Amino acid sequence: LAMTWFVDAGARRAHLAEVRASVATELGERAHALGAIVERDSISIAALAAVVSINADDPDKLMSEFPVLAESLMGGSRHIRSLQLAPQSILEYVYPVAGNEAAVGLDLMADPRRRELLEPSITSGDTVVQGPVELVQGGLGLIVRQPIYLSGGDFWGFSAVVLDWPAIWSEALPYPEGSSRIAGLKRTDESHAMAGTPAAFEGDPVVENFRFGATPTVWVLAMRPTEGWPAAAPTTGTTWIAGIIIALLAGVGVHQLMRRPQILAEERERVVEELALSEQRYQAIFHNAGVGIVVCGVHGRVLSANPAFWAIVGVESETDVVGRFVGGFLHPDDAEQLAGLASGLIDRGGVAEFDLRLGTGGRERWCRAQATAVERPGGSAPRFLAVVEDVTASRAAEAALIESELRHKHLFQSAPIAIQRQDFSAVEAVLDRWRSEGITDIGPLLADTDTLVSLVESIEVTEANPAAVALNETLSPGSANVNLRSLMTDDVRASFVANIEAIWERRTAVQISVSPHAADGRQLHLDLRWQPVSIDGTFDYSRVMVSISDVTELTDARKRLEEMLHSKDRFLASVAHELRTPLTAVVGFAQELKQNPHLTEADREEFTSLVAQNSIEVSHLIDDILVVARAEIGEVSVLPELVDLAEQIDATLMSVPDLSPRFTRPPSPVTAYCDPTRTRQIVRNLITNAFRYGGPDVMIEISGSDGRAAIEVSDNGAGISQADMERIFEPYERTDHAVSQPGSIGLGLTVSRALARAQGGDVRMFRAGDRNVFRLELPATPLEPVTPVASGTDPVFS
Repeated sequence: LAMTWFVDAGARRAHLAEVRASVATELGERAHALGAIVERDSISIAALAAVVSINADDPDKLMSEFPVLAESLMGGSRHIRSLQLAPQSILEYVYPVAGNEAAVGLDLMADPRRRELLEPSITSGDTVVQGPVELVQGGLGLIVRQPIYLSGGDFWGFSAVVLDWPAIWSEALPYPEGSSRIAGLKRTDESHAMAGTPAAFEGDPVVENFRFGATPTVWVLAMRPTEGWPAAAPTTGTTWIAGIIIALLAGVGVHQLMRRPQILAEERERVVEELALSEQRYQAIFHNAGVGIVVCGVHGRVLSANPAFWAIVGVESETDVVGRFVGGFLHPDDAEQLAGLASGLIDRGGVAEFDLRLGTGGRERWCRAQATAVERPGGSAPRFLAVVEDVTASRAAEAALIESELRHKHLFQSAPIAIQRQDFSAVEAVLDRWRSEGITDIGPLLADTDTLVSLVESIEVTEANPAAVALNETLSPGSANVNLRSLMTDDVRASFVANIEAIWERRTAVQISVSPHAADGRQLHLDLRWQPVSIDGTFDYSRVMVSISDVTELTDARKRLEEMLHSKDRFLASVAHELRTPLTAVVGFAQELKQNPHLTEADREEFTSLVAQNSIEVSHLIDDILVVARAEIGEVSVLPELVDLAEQIDATLMSVPDLSPRFTRPPSPVTAYCDPTRTRQIVRNLITNAFRYGGPDVMIEISGSDGRAAIEVSDNGAGISQADMERIFEPYERTDHAVSQPGSIGLGLTVSRALARAQGGDVRMFRAGDRNVFRLELPATPLEPVTPVASGTDPVFS
């Protein structure tokens, strides 16, 4: 019972550790989700800073463009409460104004704690995050600020994004009432929870400390099961039931063991007394007999038996035998034969020899008996004399030998690799003849094809398992032999030469690899091991075991891995080249803007535009690379919602101003249930692909029917083969004419299809007339269940 308690305690500790590890993993994911939401919704501050840099000299224009830009930036997020500009650290531009009137005119440097956070960022240019804090306009928010500098390097002020903290919390940690887990958030210097469930901090929760950006405030995120940590393991009940049963059985066993010495002592005393009375009589008659002797009456009662017979039937004295019916010592299946045997001996006389089983005292012994009927004078009933020999050991050895042979046969027949038993005795005879003729080097002889073929044909396959037969059928259909004689390729030839040389040199084994071709043309890769049977150090070449392992799949897999590594190397080289090209332009134009103060305003605008254009290309390239990388580790996620596809295309075209496809708007809005950010990324890749590899006439069309919405991007470029229409969706794959295109690393279409399928849609290509068409299909209604789809649960990434 103590051991049961110890085992159960270990199981409970292990189960608790497993549950805590699961909670800790989920807590880390939720903390990461908080940071990801903040990072995603903070991108808007860069756009605000760009508008200020362009319109800093024209406050009126800045005042008119700020609300328009702010409204478009807020349209893609559910968490942004307001966007702000603070020239010289005074909040003058706030959108929307309604609900944020208290923030207008706020001096950011007036608060010492806020000044302590912002002053270092003015010097370093870093973006800082403050909060969650109580906002002057009410509510709890998270504020992301970025310092803005003019072209001369002068500090202009701050751009800021105010995020709605409760909305962020409810999205990152969605634990409604009734969930299996609860979570809470608080500051380290406060005792009450700022968000979530206060009870999450009770009962030894799993906690994680973190900061938002550069804010000095440390937050504590806690999580635990709603019902508390488990007090028992799933196996506790089973463990205790088994422990109690074992304890009861052990008690009964100990009781019987304690009684056994007394029983044995009593039995020993009785046997000693009886042996002392009868020892003299049996000493003279039976003592020296090496076999059991028993004398029975006509009715089968034992009249006398010697000690050897006692041992056979499992008794220790004659009194245990005399007077008993001899059939009582026999196995029930053999006792019925005894009556017929006695009648036959009386009628026919002579000696009868037979095998039977003796089964008494819980033991079974096989015996060989010779019995005869002894006539008695005066017409008395005859008696029967039987000589009994215990043959249990010999029968057991014979049975073990048969069982061993059957087991060996089973293993031989069921082995997954090909195994043959071959007879090389004819080869050995030829080699002995060569040695007697004084030949010391058989290499030149084996180099002769006729000689080698003659030796190979003398090899006899005496046995082959089903795997060997199947392999032979693969190599040479319809052939009855399985020794590869008909496949005399160079490496097969080398394998036979190695085997023959092993006999010549008396080696223990040969292992070699061969690569023959199958009957269907496939190249196989086989590992052969040749080993003769050794008896007392002497090799028996008439019994050579040859095992053949098919390692084709392993060899092919290794080759595919090498090809994949080579493909990765080419991809890395291509990525390095494609990133270097736009980055070189960005660095060059930026250095020119910084070092040449005499540039005209037109030149500055042109250089700034080129920097922005090349930066966008780098950003798009990195987005595609990140999607592929995250897809490989199962971390790509989509957040679907109901969107207007025409609006998404407009937003996409704004992100690629240098591309101008024709966009045919539908007569009525077409909506789809998808992730707007991922959808724009797909459309951007399709447009870029069309302009880069297709014709100059690129057109976009939208349609919807049967619960599906579609976006078609077509061009008037040259067509590609049907096989290439699927191959171009594979990672790092391009058509032959696209290899030298700039920015071409072969990921755009792969990313597009992966993101489309993650949202319940797909991307495919087809040829319509003289145009190449890439069709993006998306669901028009929410999929079941309506939850954000993570790559780890989607079949595309599972």
